[in-house]
Amino acid sequence: MPTAVASWPDKLQMMTEHALQYCRDCGLSMNFAKIKATIFTRRWNKEKLSLVVNGHKIEQVNFFIYLGILLDKNGSWKLAQNKLETQVSKAIYQMKS
Repeated sequence: MPTAVASWPDKLQMMTEHALQYCRDCGLSMNFAKIKATIFTRRWNKEKLSLVVNGHKIEQVNFFIYLGILLDKNGSWKLAQNKLETQVSKAIYQMKS
């Protein structure tokens, strides 16, 4: 499913339904187990999204990996940096041995 970015939950719900219809029109299907949602904000936020697509409730997560980059709900790059540091350390160790 393409990435959908919206400033309001109802708009995100509408965009998700349009993506589902697009997939149907093209003869494709969605893997609802892989669809995730998050709210990006620097403020402390307990808000829960209530997205439902084709009867499947979409899981809300605190972070996810998109195109190999770890995206955090707070807009922090710390998790991504830690992951990259670990990968680089492993690669350097393999080159030395």
